Amino acid sequence: MATIAAALDALLAWQADTDLDWSMKRIGAAQLLGELVGGIAMSGNEVVRPWELGLEAKSHRLQQARASWLAAGDRDTRRKLADRLLAGERPSERSGDDTLDGVRDQVRAFAKDRIAPHAHRWHRADALIPAEVVAEMADLGLSGSRLRPNMAASALASWPWRSSPKN
Repeated sequence: MATIAAALDALLAWQADTDLDWSMKRIGAAQLLGELVGGIAMSGNEVVRPWELGLEAKSHRLQQARASWLAAGDRDTRRKLADRLLAGERPSERSGDDTLDGVRDQVRAFAKDRIAPHAHRWHRADALIPAEVVAEMADLGLSGSRLRPNMAASALASWPWRSSPKN
């Protein structure tokens, strides 16, 4: 839940410069809120829901926020967005933070040069990513992190639930 709450924070802080950006923002928020309302699949048979963590009041506000965002991310909006993306339009990736933009560009270049040319072959062979590539990823700072067990509930409890999309 902490990951989805952080993703929502980042998405809602994203400076949507164009109507395409706003469509992406609306649909993304509706999707993420939908995952929180319906529950987050942890495995094939395990789902975590906010109200099961004692967050009933937050869950109710979350459902209200979701209704507003869902209206902004309906099926027709999604279809139009998909058509625009298929036609080659792209949303702004500018974050307003030169360091973050530089990291994104560096990771994208690494993935294009070191991962994409081999990914299908690795997948078909049911092989792990080679250790030397993993080491290069670590050198770039692309290693995993873990949340403390209580982190998910505390992040969800403190997240300032938005009641409606802003245009």
